[in-house]
Amino acid sequence: MGPSLVNEDPPLHTSRRQLIREAMVSPQRIEAVTPRIRALAGEYIDRFVSRGHADLVADFAWEIPALVAFAVMGVPDEDVEQAKTFSGRLALFTWGYPSEEEQRTLAAGMGQYWTYAKQHVKRRLEQQTGDYISELINAWRRPGNEELFDENYLVSTMMNFLFAGHETTTNATANGLRALLEQRDQWEALCQDASLIPGAVEEVLRYSSSVVAWRRVATRDTTIGGVPIPAEAKVLAITGSANHDEQVFPEPERLDVTRKNANKHLAFGIGRHLCLGAPLARVEMRIFLEELARRLPHMRLVSGQTFDYSANTSFRGPDHLHVEWDPRQNPVETDR
Repeated sequence: MGPSLVNEDPPLHTSRRQLIREAMVSPQRIEAVTPRIRALAGEYIDRFVSRGHADLVADFAWEIPALVAFAVMGVPDEDVEQAKTFSGRLALFTWGYPSEEEQRTLAAGMGQYWTYAKQHVKRRLEQQTGDYISELINAWRRPGNEELFDENYLVSTMMNFLFAGHETTTNATANGLRALLEQRDQWEALCQDASLIPGAVEEVLRYSSSVVAWRRVATRDTTIGGVPIPAEAKVLAITGSANHDEQVFPEPERLDVTRKNANKHLAFGIGRHLCLGAPLARVEMRIFLEELARRLPHMRLVSGQTFDYSANTSFRGPDHLHVEWDPRQNPVETDR
């Protein structure tokens, strides 16, 4: 796939990141997509609110972030299912431990994903529509920017952002809902006081991150925590562990939606590689919690269920999250 923004160093990384950030996460773009997020959340809750049970992954958290991410990227609605299938394979392909047979299947899928992304970029090179890729192309074509990257870099960027824009938000949402419903007093606190929800988003990101580890290569000899790390050593940084560091977070194993410093987490990374999609993910998670707490405050986890996770080093979220409730007790009259 070639170089990727998440694995690049300055000075080239700095220039590329500035262009990509301006095209993707301007306050105006986030503001423009916010009504769409709330409308989608309402539409999906409508489908199951009177049923009395749901899988909050399959019925809710899996599709909405995908629809939002793909809308931002300019993927037409009729291509969403195909693009979602392609991007969903990326975690196992790049971070998992697939068998020989799985490797062949995944490699073929990545080839199809590349072809799809290349076709989409080609369409936008010919006609811009105001989406993220169009804005990035316009920025790239400004005088002085042409040398920053080529068409293949645009394709790689689209592939990575389609994956990151929906898979990680889906996992973060599912992790957060599981944690809140397992520690019922925290969920009930949100239902009683919606002003706690923005802080709760930070706390669930800290408590149960959707990205728990990342690969790096040491650029020089160093020592961390008394452990010598030589230059060129391959390092797996367990950011999920850092989010439970008792030197930073008192009682780190306790979920506390009122925690004052919850936003010190590393769920989105830090420094020059801080996740560009973090503002969008935060808005999505806040709206999801607001709508579910408003319409289904009495939902509870189905007892006895097991939680399965994708077999990879870094991306973590349950495949399913089954909940149930009594529709007769729905607080919104039209939901009964």
